[in-house]
Amino acid sequence: MKKQLLSFLFIVFTGVLLYQSAIAQQTLGKWVIPAAYSQDGSNPIVTELTFHENGVITDELLTPVPIPDDPEEYNHHFSAGGYDVNFNTEFYVIGEYFCITGGGVTQWVTDAQPNMHPEFQIIPKPETSGMYYSFYTGTNLSTRDLDNHFCYNEIEAGQEPGAHNLLRGGINNEGYVGFAITPKSQSPKYIYAASLGNPVVPEDPSVLRRWTITSENVTDELIIVEELEGGLTESDFDAYNLELKITEDEETHIAWIHGNSANPEDELVLVVLNGGTPEVHKYNLNMGRIGGIEFSPVSDFVLYASCVNTGIVKVDYSNINSPVFTTVSGTGNYNKTFLQTAPDGKVYAVSNDGTNLGRLTPGSENFEAAVYTFPEEKTVLTYRKYGDAERYYILPETEANPLDVDVTTLGINCPGATDGQVVITVNGGTAPYTITSEPSADFDWDEALQAFTADNLGSGVYSYTIVDVNGYSIAGTFEIEENIYDFETDYWVITQDMILPNANYPETNYKFEKGIHIMPDPNTGHKPVVTINNSTYEFGPEAGIIIEPGCVLTVDHSTLTSLNCNPRQQWKGIEVWGNPNDNQMVYEGHPLAQGKLSLQSATIEDAATAVLLAATDENGNIDYNKTGGIFIGNSSWFVNNSKSLHALYYNNIVTVEGNTVVMGNASKITNCAFRVDNNYLYDPEIDNKFFKHIDLAHVWGFDFHGCDFLLQTDQGVSDWNDGIAAYDAGFSVLGRCVSGDDPCSDMDRSSFTGFNTAVWASAGGDKTSTFNIEHTLFTDNATGVYASVVNNLAVL
Repeated sequence: MKKQLLSFLFIVFTGVLLYQSAIAQQTLGKWVIPAAYSQDGSNPIVTELTFHENGVITDELLTPVPIPDDPEEYNHHFSAGGYDVNFNTEFYVIGEYFCITGGGVTQWVTDAQPNMHPEFQIIPKPETSGMYYSFYTGTNLSTRDLDNHFCYNEIEAGQEPGAHNLLRGGINNEGYVGFAITPKSQSPKYIYAASLGNPVVPEDPSVLRRWTITSENVTDELIIVEELEGGLTESDFDAYNLELKITEDEETHIAWIHGNSANPEDELVLVVLNGGTPEVHKYNLNMGRIGGIEFSPVSDFVLYASCVNTGIVKVDYSNINSPVFTTVSGTGNYNKTFLQTAPDGKVYAVSNDGTNLGRLTPGSENFEAAVYTFPEEKTVLTYRKYGDAERYYILPETEANPLDVDVTTLGINCPGATDGQVVITVNGGTAPYTITSEPSADFDWDEALQAFTADNLGSGVYSYTIVDVNGYSIAGTFEIEENIYDFETDYWVITQDMILPNANYPETNYKFEKGIHIMPDPNTGHKPVVTINNSTYEFGPEAGIIIEPGCVLTVDHSTLTSLNCNPRQQWKGIEVWGNPNDNQMVYEGHPLAQGKLSLQSATIEDAATAVLLAATDENGNIDYNKTGGIFIGNSSWFVNNSKSLHALYYNNIVTVEGNTVVMGNASKITNCAFRVDNNYLYDPEIDNKFFKHIDLAHVWGFDFHGCDFLLQTDQGVSDWNDGIAAYDAGFSVLGRCVSGDDPCSDMDRSSFTGFNTAVWASAGGDKTSTFNIEHTLFTDNATGVYASVVNNLAVL
């Protein structure tokens, strides 16, 4: 029984944790609202409402409660809270009282008989953590006791508020100052304020102003609309409940109520800012006093007004000169109230008796009465009166929580691939969300990440639109890039000696779009010596390596291959440039005049021509003015190249004591393997059939020692394939002595396997070019050796 009880408690405890976790994940924001018994103002409380994405409103009573038992003696025109990024309440303000959550109370407005006005807002200080600004207006906040003053102060979490910073003083105290702040997603951040002018300074007129909010201060005052502009008179700037909206077209719409205690009919002023001359409009709804207004968060050209004679009215100003008024509250019980968009995206109102909140769903205009009732049916204590008239309730002005996104992408790894990814993290708004994109992508919602994810994307620019449950939307684009190459667009040019990898290039795998160009330093003429050790370099179909005359590249225990993509494509290979008018010798007074490539236990695979001892032009044609490059190959592999070695039109002529001597080519190939198998990259569009491993033309002295030539497939292979093809060329195919004695007791023979013709040779008119084959095996070749007009050949 004890075990069962423990299990039951564990299940209950786990359920509580899961519930708390779910609630925490659903939190959208909070409001702080004071309330008390309406009859005598007794038993005041501070209620913190938490809005959740599932539409639920939960409440909590905060301490301290800075409200006397008879709040009628005090003007609690506003309340607000300061929240961190996790919606923890760091402090709150009830009128002139500042409260640190769970701490003490400070009467932060201590001037004699201060008269705070209704509008008040707290925002996080831009680009900071734990710092806030609050904005407010009131009389007796400065030495000019009878004037209004528009101020802000700085607040650090856990500390008392800073001093008043005067934005504008000397404002006529016959009216109010209305202000609004641009949404937190906008940059730069502005605050707009409309007010009457200075009664003492006639040249300081009634205007709509703007300031810029920064992490340092609030600065750069700018007049936006002046008295008499757009038909506005002085009294029109007596602004109450000023509101702001940024439209989808990036227009700024500003609206406020104006009127006075002697005029029971309030008007709306609308200012449209679109980069040109401000548009100004005035609307008389003819529905009595207006308790508050709010722009629709989901529709441009729509705002709502709480009208004493009617209720909540939708003002559709799509036709800006002839707005349409429609009552949407369905009841007159919410006609003396601020209208405020809460963190859940709904527009809230206070009932006429102050005990309930109703809410309007923008777009559908569905109004729900009494969605929240204050504890013990207490009455909201933030309000203003016109003389002894009834209360007009005020709700907290919170910074809008618009939809915002963070986008991260992962590009494709191969040309034409569809392995791109995107993660669009959604902030703000209210879940659930929907997303559409063009081109269409298959998005999934990741609850843990609060993000839309999509895989298997091709390269390109995608546009998307995300809409939350309340109809808020945000649109944007992202690009899936071809993140294929480490070296893009142009050659990696190397002009200094270098051993790779090194501190600057530490990786053992790099990918190249164009390739590597080793060349003399253009300033010093230094010819670099470069070594690649224990690495794999991948080359795209337009990539290759160029070694200019006098420069050296050694590839040691490394692989040069095609880009590892599906499908793979051949790369160009290595061009070793030479000078056909100079020799290949190095001696005193004669430095290396030819480019040189050395392969040491290396592999070249999937190349069109693995090693070309010449240059090509932009069309791939041989440049016969750059022949003579040198190739040294030791214990290396040539795999699935259309051609492994191409040498042509060069004689290594050396002048010794006035005598001209034609010497054998300095290139030597020892213990190498040349193989084409079923992985050969044949492309029928370019018909890159395999014809031969070695292509020699008008050269002499190439030696192959202990090398194996293999053809292990008939796919993508010409019927007239060869192991070595020579045209007026002299060469030797020999064994390699591995015993070290003389005569050799252990010979590593060369071999040819699987060719139509293992060795094919022909000579021109002089018939002096010849070849020599010794210690070589021929297996499964249609023809072992074919020679045409070649004298003095030897096959032993």
